[in-house]
Amino acid sequence: AYATAPGLVGTGDSRFYLHAAQTLRDTGHLLNPDGTPYRYWPPLYPVLLRGCGTLAGVRALHGLCLMGSLVLWGWLSRQLLPARRAGVLPWLLALSTPWLLVSKFVWAESGFLLLFGAYAVLLFHGLRTARLGWWGAATAIGFLLPLQRTLGLFLLAGVGAGLLVGEWYRLPLRHRWLLALHLALSSTG
Repeated sequence: AYATAPGLVGTGDSRFYLHAAQTLRDTGHLLNPDGTPYRYWPPLYPVLLRGCGTLAGVRALHGLCLMGSLVLWGWLSRQLLPARRAGVLPWLLALSTPWLLVSKFVWAESGFLLLFGAYAVLLFHGLRTARLGWWGAATAIGFLLPLQRTLGLFLLAGVGAGLLVGEWYRLPLRHRWLLALHLALSSTG
């Protein structure tokens, strides 16, 4: 709320996102301001914006996404870090320049932070338990990451490479199968 109190700020990207959301609402098609098909950015953010209706709705969407991502990263930090550090991490994230900056602009990053946090938590559960449900949920969220931001594809590639190099030989056969299937299906987004 602090960063967006004076209002949201738009950039060239924002104009394309908002226009695509409006044309999706009006015509059922994602279009650029010049009327050409919306192809240069992933489609998920304009789809989310379509449901917001106003800039106040966009502000609420960003707030919910950022709060959700802080809860997810806070939970994961409690699983992986000593208690003192785990308690500080959500505050460091909430007050960090990246978190404050992305909440100020009409950009796809707030939703991406939520998806990435959810992906990390679900992948953590999948690696710890090998339950098909966790892997399925991580795969679904992983599929959405590149549809929210192109960076999601590179994030998935990095996670995949890290897991294949660092964990593959330690994993039981069932885990290997789940990991390979997860990486293959997630990257199709």
